[in-house]
Amino acid sequence: MRKGAKNGRKKNLAVFIDGPNILRKELNIDLKDVKDVLSNFGEIKIGKVFLNQYASNKLVEAVVNQGFESVITVGDIDVAMAADAVECLFNP
Repeated sequence: MRKGAKNGRKKNLAVFIDGPNILRKELNIDLKDVKDVLSNFGEIKIGKVFLNQYASNKLVEAVVNQGFESVITVGDIDVAMAADAVECLFNP
């Protein structure tokens, strides 16, 4: 049985990533590695990377190429992430 699975069923996961914090070069975090680790716990049904309005087109393209949805927001990214997460909790 896979880790994170009950009765042989994989869990559905929602992943919300704070783009400006996690994508900093000095952290050296690769979104592919994030997906690989999370695959041990279930299947990613929702994968979003939240970026600010200053994100370059290349960054947005790179996020999409890794299989994540890019969400561009103006203002506080944390608030946008929290609001989206709460919406997902109450919307099966």
